[in-house]
Amino acid sequence: MIEGIKGNGIKLSNKQFSEVYEAYKQLAKQMGFEKVPEIYVIESGRLLNAFAMRFIGRDFVVIYSGILELAYKEGLDEVKFILAHELGHLKANHLKHRLIQFGLMLPFLGQAYLRACEYTADRYGAYFSPNGALKGLILLAEDKGLYRNVVLEEFLK
Repeated sequence: MIEGIKGNGIKLSNKQFSEVYEAYKQLAKQMGFEKVPEIYVIESGRLLNAFAMRFIGRDFVVIYSGILELAYKEGLDEVKFILAHELGHLKANHLKHRLIQFGLMLPFLGQAYLRACEYTADRYGAYFSPNGALKGLILLAEDKGLYRNVVLEEFLK
């Protein structure tokens, strides 16, 4: 999977999508990462998502191209929420599922654990990008064209 991402994706850097990469580096620094995890963007059609992964002791974040497109259209707040959310998964060691494989196989326990991981990552995102939290959550639930039309008060109910 890593080789597929590296072969088909674009690695963000100081010279490649520098505005987003600079925000990402700053978030990683604020969160206490000694080394900034590599970050890639991959084509996604209309899907908006991102994920974090650990492979042989190295951390990676992957964002779908729709999120990067949004950053250039709307600004960085929502994107920073999503980046902080993914870095939060790494910081909280959510990727050590092998240690709890048995628990994940139990229907309620596994889903409850994964939901708790998402809530924790959402808290990281909200703390490090408070202005992007609500719209960032909506963005991940909808697509980039519809999320602007979601009524925040109804979403919060």
